[in-house]
Order: sequence, then C-alpha cells, then structure tokens
Amino acid sequence: MTNPFSILPLDKLMHIFVGIVIGIVVTMLSNPVAGVVVALGAGAFKEWIIDGWMKWGNFDPMDFWATVAGGVIGSALGVLLPMIGKLV
Repeated sequence: MTNPFSILPLDKLMHIFVGIVIGIVVTMLSNPVAGVVVALGAGAFKEWIIDGWMKWGNFDPMDFWATVAGGVIGSALGVLLPMIGKLV
C-alpha cells in the first residue's frame, strides 16, 4: 500500500495546511469569503513578495494555489464545523 500523502510534496501539503488553518479561523471570526480572501492574500504575499521580490525563498506559483485551495477547504470547514457541533 502506498502512502496517500506521497502524491503531493511536503511543501505543498504545508501550504494547504496553512490555508486550511487561515480559512477556518477567519471564517469562524468573520465569513467564508473573508476566509478565502485572507488565505489568497497570505499566499500571494508569501510567494510574490517574500519569495519572488525579496528572494528569501524559491518562488513557485503552485505554492500560491495550494494555499488558496487550503483556504477554500478551510472556509468550507469553518462553515460546517459549527453546524456539526449543533447536531452533537
């Protein structure tokens, strides 16, 4: 049996995870659109400003999209988790 996480590099998984955390927290404090927008902003800032312009890392647009995807997932979870909590 293969490792299900081996389909994505660790770097992309970390970007997805951070996006999920941002999406959940911001959605629960505000709304789902804000969760996605803040994750998008964080991904853009990290990739284009820190890695691209300041050259503190390796610029990779797919890292940006991984963070945004995580933000979308996190925002959905931020909406669903309170609903599930009310059912329990």
